[in-house]
Amino acid sequence: MTLQCNRCNIVIDEMLCFIQNKLSVIDDDYLTRICVSAFKSDEIKKSKQLLFESVPSEKRNIRRKQQGKENRDLADIIELIKVADPDLTPVFVALGKLPPILWDHLDTSTLLKELTMLKNEVANIKASYVNQSELDDIKLEINNMKFASLPQDGYVNIKRGGGGGTYRIVDRLDYHT
Repeated sequence: MTLQCNRCNIVIDEMLCFIQNKLSVIDDDYLTRICVSAFKSDEIKKSKQLLFESVPSEKRNIRRKQQGKENRDLADIIELIKVADPDLTPVFVALGKLPPILWDHLDTSTLLKELTMLKNEVANIKASYVNQSELDDIKLEINNMKFASLPQDGYVNIKRGGGGGTYRIVDRLDYHT
């Protein structure tokens, strides 16, 4: 089923919806394999035609023939979705059931690479941040520095120019005398 709304820039096409939403998650080869197994050759051809009509592009729609045309059509679809201006690309939606993505469809080498990068970033964060005890020590040191600069006799004139009142510091609390 294919419907298109020109004013709202929404196109109902299950395969294009699937590709548009899974392109950032799945490797192109796996995405192609899933689509070839889940969609018929006619559906792939109709979706490709619809995409090239819906998205303004200098790339022309090549009609593929012979064995493996579905894979080449899907490669054309994926390439056009990748290079198309997102503001000019319609939002593809699906009304039916989309094919599932299983663990064997995912590119595990990419996942492992991203997991390694994430572990390194967490290790860098742990190395550069202070722990709670270090933070408490710094707070105590700053608090001690505040009172270390006060006069030792316990009397402080808090008004400039003199003539004001004198305050006596007792247990870090100010009392007026």
